[in-house]
Amino acid sequence: MPAVFTQSYQNKIESAVLIEFDCAPLSSGVRREDKHRRRRREVVTGVHSEYFIVMNGENPPQSRKEAISATVGAIAMLLQFIFPQYALMIRIAGWIWDFTHE
Repeated sequence: MPAVFTQSYQNKIESAVLIEFDCAPLSSGVRREDKHRRRRREVVTGVHSEYFIVMNGENPPQSRKEAISATVGAIAMLLQFIFPQYALMIRIAGWIWDFTHE
């Protein structure tokens, strides 16, 4: 794992996370794009971007829990049981942590 994640490595991870959470852009003619899939892709790309901002910062988190908390925030950690979008954000951040630390 590099100390600073390169852009090509970040792109590889973004592609993998979009496929994992079933929200990769569809090629034309396969299936119609729906609102739910578009919103989920927006959440995935937002969490992905925030994760690498946190990880490439001055003091990157040293554990999975710290990384998730720094990426999605403490409020999302508390509200994940009420709002499913926060639970999705936490799952995405955890998945990216696991992917980058295998």
